[in-house]
Amino acid sequence: MLSDLQIMERIVADNPEQRIVISPLVAAAEQLGPSSINVHLGTEFLIVEPSNRHSFDPLMTEDEYKSWLKHARVTAKYSLGNPFVLHPWEFALANTLEYIKLPRDIMGRIDGRSTWARQGLQIHATAGNIHPGTQGFVVFELGNVGPVPILLYPGMPIAQLTFDELRVSVDIGYFDNIASRYSGFRQTLWSAYPNDGVLQAMRAAKYGK
Repeated sequence: MLSDLQIMERIVADNPEQRIVISPLVAAAEQLGPSSINVHLGTEFLIVEPSNRHSFDPLMTEDEYKSWLKHARVTAKYSLGNPFVLHPWEFALANTLEYIKLPRDIMGRIDGRSTWARQGLQIHATAGNIHPGTQGFVVFELGNVGPVPILLYPGMPIAQLTFDELRVSVDIGYFDNIASRYSGFRQTLWSAYPNDGVLQAMRAAKYGK
């Protein structure tokens, strides 16, 4: 894992193939910890509204999936004067304020900060890894396990990034891999699970197609 000095060396590296990009870097001295760097909450949130479906079925038909997507709503842009309210046991997706770019020999991980964890805020469910060669905005999987609603203001430093250096660089970075489901400058908030090859085969077997 990279230390604070190693993180800064990577951020200011002359060689773009070695450089970690975090933009904007709001206040480096305050953001940088002993082995991590804080990142901030962006302005867009996605919530899934209540549905009359009794369950979420990964093998639902294409028509059923299109109907399900009507319940996934990207909310309006939020600001300091108009915070997003995350209610107890509610789930929402959001983006980092920062654009993140990792070289092919660095793997990142996003984790919550104890400051907000003590208020019941979870910033990711299971997907905390950031692959080598990633370019884009990292997605938060927000959850409130506390007893009262939490007001989330864009710009809040709610998470931290840590980095591991690989012994050997990956051959193809995540951004350049055509099989990557979330590559691109602006990553989608919603799940790309329908494109999973195994699920596609299971769906075809279930419906005889």
